[in-house]
Amino acid sequence: MVCLSCLDAKIRKDPLWTMWKFSGYVPGAIGRITEIHALYYKKHWDFDLFFESKVATEMSEFLNRFDRAHDGFWVAMVDGKIAGSVAIDGKESGTQGARLRFFITDPGYQGRGVGRGCFGRRSILQKGKLQARLSLQLRRA
Repeated sequence: MVCLSCLDAKIRKDPLWTMWKFSGYVPGAIGRITEIHALYYKKHWDFDLFFESKVATEMSEFLNRFDRAHDGFWVAMVDGKIAGSVAIDGKESGTQGARLRFFITDPGYQGRGVGRGCFGRRSILQKGKLQARLSLQLRRA
C-alpha cells in the first residue's frame, strides 16, 4: 500500500520540485521518451534499433487510441525538457488488468525524485486504483 501523503511530502522537499511540471501529452513526447528508453536500454541491455522502433511504435499506437476514461499519460518537465514519463494503459483492464508503461527517467535526473514524482502523482495512483489490477511487464524485444 502506498501512503499518498507521505510520498507527496517526500517529493515536495526536493529543491527541484518547483522546476518540475507534470502534464499529459506535449509535442515531442514520443521522440524524447523513445530516446530516453533507447539510450538506457542500449547501455544496460545492449538493445538495438528493433527495441527503439518498437517503443516508438507502441507509444504512438497507445497515444492515438488514448481514452481518458481508462488510460493515463504523464510527463515530467524540467526547464521545458522532458525528464521522465509514465503511462497506464487500461485497454484490457477489464480482463487482464491495466499495464504500467513507458515509466522512465532521463539518466541526468535519476536519483533526484523525478520518477517518484511521476509515479507519485495522485492522479496516477488513483487511475491505477480504478483498474481491476495493475501489472508491470518487462519484456526483452
